[in-house]
Amino acid sequence: MVSERLKLLREKSGFTKKQVSHVLKMTPEGYGYYESGHRSPSPETISTLAEYYGVTTDYIHGLSDTPTSRSEDIDNKELNIPSELQGKLVAFNRGEFEGLDQDEVDKLAEYSAFLKSQRKG
Repeated sequence: MVSERLKLLREKSGFTKKQVSHVLKMTPEGYGYYESGHRSPSPETISTLAEYYGVTTDYIHGLSDTPTSRSEDIDNKELNIPSELQGKLVAFNRGEFEGLDQDEVDKLAEYSAFLKSQRKG
């Protein structure tokens, strides 16, 4: 169940294995073992991934079908945040873009749009 949830979360959030492995400070291949079920992530890794995606550890373990706690879910609904953006907002809130000026943030948005257009084309 963990491997399936990790793959689902990564794909739903639009991240690559390389991006997620970078957060975990491991190789994309090593992270791939988690998604394929060949290795099990440590409790610390599960916690890091839960924070990264903005979900509970119970959701990753398959103990809950609700990705977020009730209070987080209410907050996200009130803010009308699409589920595919919630993990990215968590990464943003964790300070991964700290120190970037508005021009640099705009360039990141442009690059993101470019990458998405390349997938479709």
